[in-house]
Amino acid sequence: MSNGYDTPMMKQHSEIKQKYPDAFLFFRCGDFYELFGNDAVEAVKILNIALTKRQNEIPMCGVPYHAADTYINRMIKAGKKVAICEQMEDPKSVKGIVKRAVTEIITPGTVLEEKHLLNKQNNYLLSLNIKGLWCEVSYIDISTGDFEVTEVEFTRDLNVLKALLFKVRPKEIIIPENIWEENAKLRELIAENENVLINRYPEWFFNKEETTAIVLKHFKISSYKAMGIGGEKTDITTPGALIRYLNDNFRGDLSHVRRLRYNNNIGTMELDESTIKNLELLRNQNDGTIVNSLLEVLDRTKTSMGARLLKKWIVTPLTDIEVITKRLDTVEFFYREQFILEKTNRSVKNIIDLERLASRLVTDKAGPKDLIGVKNSLEECLILKELLNNIPVLHDLVSKINPLEDVVSLINEAIKDEPATFIDEGNIVRDGYSEELSTLKDIATKGKEYIAEMEKNIKEKIAVPSLKIKYNKIIGYHFEVSKLQSVQLDSSFIIRQSLVNACRYTNKELSEFESKILTARDSINEMEKEIYYTVRNKVVECLDAIQMNADIISRLDIFTSFAEVAADYKYTRPLLNDGYELSIEEGRHPVVETKLDYNEFIPNDTAINANDFIMIITGPNMAGKSTYLRQNAIIVLMAQIGCFVPAKQAVIGVIDRIFTRIGSSDNLSRGESTFFVEMAETAYILNNATSKSLIIMDEIGRGTSTHDGLAIAWAILEYIRDKRNIGAKTLFATHYHELTELEKKGGFKNYSVAVSEKNDGFVFLHKIIDRPAERSYGVYVAQLAGIPDDVVQYAEKILENLQDSVKTDDVKVNLSFEQDLFGFTEEKKAVNKHKEIVDILKFLDLDRLTPLQALTVLYDLKKKSN
Repeated sequence: MSNGYDTPMMKQHSEIKQKYPDAFLFFRCGDFYELFGNDAVEAVKILNIALTKRQNEIPMCGVPYHAADTYINRMIKAGKKVAICEQMEDPKSVKGIVKRAVTEIITPGTVLEEKHLLNKQNNYLLSLNIKGLWCEVSYIDISTGDFEVTEVEFTRDLNVLKALLFKVRPKEIIIPENIWEENAKLRELIAENENVLINRYPEWFFNKEETTAIVLKHFKISSYKAMGIGGEKTDITTPGALIRYLNDNFRGDLSHVRRLRYNNNIGTMELDESTIKNLELLRNQNDGTIVNSLLEVLDRTKTSMGARLLKKWIVTPLTDIEVITKRLDTVEFFYREQFILEKTNRSVKNIIDLERLASRLVTDKAGPKDLIGVKNSLEECLILKELLNNIPVLHDLVSKINPLEDVVSLINEAIKDEPATFIDEGNIVRDGYSEELSTLKDIATKGKEYIAEMEKNIKEKIAVPSLKIKYNKIIGYHFEVSKLQSVQLDSSFIIRQSLVNACRYTNKELSEFESKILTARDSINEMEKEIYYTVRNKVVECLDAIQMNADIISRLDIFTSFAEVAADYKYTRPLLNDGYELSIEEGRHPVVETKLDYNEFIPNDTAINANDFIMIITGPNMAGKSTYLRQNAIIVLMAQIGCFVPAKQAVIGVIDRIFTRIGSSDNLSRGESTFFVEMAETAYILNNATSKSLIIMDEIGRGTSTHDGLAIAWAILEYIRDKRNIGAKTLFATHYHELTELEKKGGFKNYSVAVSEKNDGFVFLHKIIDRPAERSYGVYVAQLAGIPDDVVQYAEKILENLQDSVKTDDVKVNLSFEQDLFGFTEEKKAVNKHKEIVDILKFLDLDRLTPLQALTVLYDLKKKSN
């Protein structure tokens, strides 16, 4: 009995599927792409389409070929590989099974079409390999030609690799099979990245000699030294593995990939994943979007190229003061010269995505309109060069712009201003560019006049009023006359088709004309294609210059973006040096302040020096401690990417790393408690921070018992203070008021958030002051949060007893809610009134009180006592 796979078509499907076992095979059947078996079962979950059954219960599903792009895009976004299998013959002209073959393999890391890409985000294909204590990582975005290799420590906690993967956010990963199988933690780490396609290959795929040969062949060089990669760094395999994978799967030209850069992280600040997340640099922690992130505030870029580069800058701050200063000089120029800023922006926003255009040009995915985009962009590049080249601070950058005026002239002469979208449509070449093409176009366009004249002459000659010259795709040009008048035609007219009421004829003159005009049309299309490809190839020859222009425009885009933001939000230029000081006057949180009304945000100062370098910050929640912690780290980061900062003044000794331990980041799915995660992140900080680092810690030790937490927090602070260990600048927020005693030891300075006590409660002033908090105000915060009044009042009673006790063991309050929990409510109201009177007396300044004021106070007190 047949099992359904025995039919000729299903046998053909099985043979092709065996060659692409890891891909979803889109199998063309007439007007549909069909998926069978397990492909169908899995695909319907992603595509949200119906699963049906073929004969003998073979699962199947299908999508219309004309709408296939939409469905393929869903598969790619879900991290799947798709193989497109087309019919290679016309089914109408073939007896039996139609020949089919895979014409394209589409994977998340190899797509080029704009419909599959996000304009402001790189699309990386990544490869990694483990060598002892080091992990070699390469990543390439074939849509832009960006290609980098680096090596990171492969430590037990994988924090460095985790940070790299978080920054790169690959869509697809290539890894040796044995490395994948042997490293459970690595598998867990990669699994944290959703919708990433994992490709596991045998060890030979990463063979050093073979991968090296592949790289050298691609770049047409004799050794890695030609790209500035020397010494032990030549023992790399992942770049070659990437190119090998692309050669097998991409099936496109990679000539736009012209440089491999070794990223040694020298001159840059290292940021781990926790810091990037906690500071919400690229996306917020609520829904993962750009809203309420630093990127949202800083991104005023006009091009997709600039937006992609800005993301890299934000997560890769600099430590080289000279480079930072050059960036700040450029931003300051545009900040001060608003007229030039506006003119620069007008040109930059008219420049297309030259990075991604380069890949489309070499892979023949570009069209005539793209050439016009190149021309217009190069014209804007010339305008920018003429505008900015003589400005000293911009000369080194702008002088490298190559406006390629020969290319612009060629496109201007050869291509219409509004050409067709696709080359098969014709209407590409400008009139008059080619004499031969113009002649052919005359024949084609004047054909209608010629036909009208022929029809008129024949009607007059043979007196057949109904005769008309017509055209259809089946028989071409023909004479059509009524059946009654057809007898008047002589033997020179040859019958082509007989209808019910008419007959269709041709003759020698009409046949010769038809041949001439059809030949002209075919020749026009071929000649237009030839001219288009000639111009395109000339552009491709200049890819190095185009890619250089793209890089320069991206940088200008960021500089003008920084200048715009600085002007709008009244940022100031920071002063950076090699010293230890961190001095910020009236600093503000760049994101939070944009969400408040004008002047509503309360600025705060920060003063850290070699003597007082650990700030212990106490005070209530909701008072702004976390905002203050984050804003200091963000201000440092903004300064070191070359941006002005939200402060009245900022002096910053260059920071080598920013560490943050803020909030709870439980990983319960991996069996890790809140406290374990807290301690693991703290251990990473203590093991990696230096005296030039900035450490931000919020509520360390709260995940365990009070005594344990206090002991751990105390020990951590002492360890950081010891310059033999770390000696790093530190902002440490805590509820452990006992830690304020550390100020007596030196190196520590106590701060708190100011609170104003009013008759009806407290007001958090969001102002940092240089003294410890007197209390935590936790009960008041609970009241603000909506905890029932009776519970709040009982909490206050317990708190008073605790505070009156020398030791916790001496507390006399029965904490069981079985005692008269709510019976003391009226008593508490009286106590509150008494406390209110005492508080008024406590804050009276008797030395400055006039007799009249004293009488007024007494009158108020008597009124309250009643």
